[in-house]
Amino acid sequence: MRFVDSNVFIYVLDRHPKFGETARNLLKRIEEGEEALTSTFVIAEVCAYLAKRGRAGEIKGFVDALRGYGSLLKKPCLYEDFLVAGELMQTYGVDWGDLVIVAQMQREGVKEIYSNDSHFDLIPNIRRLFE
Repeated sequence: MRFVDSNVFIYVLDRHPKFGETARNLLKRIEEGEEALTSTFVIAEVCAYLAKRGRAGEIKGFVDALRGYGSLLKKPCLYEDFLVAGELMQTYGVDWGDLVIVAQMQREGVKEIYSNDSHFDLIPNIRRLFE
């Protein structure tokens, strides 16, 4: 099972000219039944991204569309994930949000992530995929 980072959803929502097709292909695999995982933290990141860019009207459509991915588990972010991220910050000088995701992945036993964020390459035992 692989974790899905927010940039995969954002590239699709933005119809990104360089990364949009790769992101669409990843989500198509999940739509076709590949088991994957994301979290309420990631969903909130995508919603905040849309709102910040004046696209709040798209949030309901995005959240509703997630239902169409039956094999995509949507797990809650826990307070403990923030605590672990804080501990990880002392070892890895990467973005706090990325470390929250790493904490969630560790908690769920997931070692691979669909993401275009190279910060994940700095974390041992995490394999980033974006193909």
